[in-house]
Amino acid sequence: MQYPQRSSMGFSATTLAGQGLLATVLTALSTGLPVDIGGVAVCDVYSDTESLGWVSINK
Repeated sequence: MQYPQRSSMGFSATTLAGQGLLATVLTALSTGLPVDIGGVAVCDVYSDTESLGWVSINK
């Protein structure tokens, strides 16, 4: 059995890329589907939080 890893990542919803990430996250949340996420190894949105690079919805 796999257990989800808890993590914090940040992104800005004021950019087109961030709006796409937000739409994907909200879709996953509203459908109850799990997601995989990946960071970009920099903290450019919040100085102490890795920036979110991609979100993938799992079916």
